[in-house]
Amino acid sequence: MIDELPLAADAYALAGKVYASTAKFSERERGSLGEQLRETVIQLATQTTDAVTTDDPAERQEMLRQANVSCLRMRLLLRIAGDMGELAAEMVQDAAARVASVEEGIARERRSVRR
Repeated sequence: MIDELPLAADAYALAGKVYASTAKFSERERGSLGEQLRETVIQLATQTTDAVTTDDPAERQEMLRQANVSCLRMRLLLRIAGDMGELAAEMVQDAAARVASVEEGIARERRSVRR
């Protein structure tokens, strides 16, 4: 089912990457920054899935708006994790590119709802 929904599939792929990466965080940050990253990426995955499966245009727009906020939060948390040395620069760049892909999908969905 997820694979049939490109936006949700992108968010799901990002979640897998974040979970694998945060498992390698230092013990101190695994429970704080790592938990915030995991929580945010799960919110993003569920928000995008919920948005693309609802039939109500207003509800879809609101869910997509919330997903966009989660993308912004992901970018911030990824940057913090990189600055703290918990994530390698390559991982931050890869994850940021995946977030950008999700953001593009959100923008496409929002435009399609307006029509």
